Amino acid sequence: MLTSPEPKGLVPFTTESLELIENHIAKKCNEDPEEEEGLKPSRNLEAGKRLPIPYGTLPRGTVSEPLEDVDPYYYVKRNTFMVLNRSRVIFRFNAVSIFCTLSPLNSLRRAAIKALVHPLFRLLILISVLTDSILMCMSNLPEWILAIE
Repeated sequence: MLTSPEPKGLVPFTTESLELIENHIAKKCNEDPEEEEGLKPSRNLEAGKRLPIPYGTLPRGTVSEPLEDVDPYYYVKRNTFMVLNRSRVIFRFNAVSIFCTLSPLNSLRRAAIKALVHPLFRLLILISVLTDSILMCMSNLPEWILAIE
């Protein structure tokens, strides 16, 4: 695991990564938390920010794909993996299975993550919010809108 501030690079999140996280969770239950108390999240690696330049260019196949978290705080304490979009914006997701069936490497979960990270998803959400706001501000609603309600 990354313990120095130097960039380690972007490593794909694999079954081995998932096993390491699960082993770490098992160890964490048995050990004292003093060992990891010194870790703090890096300000330049927060979710929603762009990946810093020292990490280099994005290799082919890393866009919208699960990657091992480069921030040791999140990797060790929060058990997460990260996903980058084309703009190098960081998105973090929990590495624990959802509903006890969907692991981070499940194809359904990967498809959902790709949809969430895609820029058109944000545009769709923005358009729906703006449309809803405009319709709520209108005092004389057309008849077809009343039928929708």
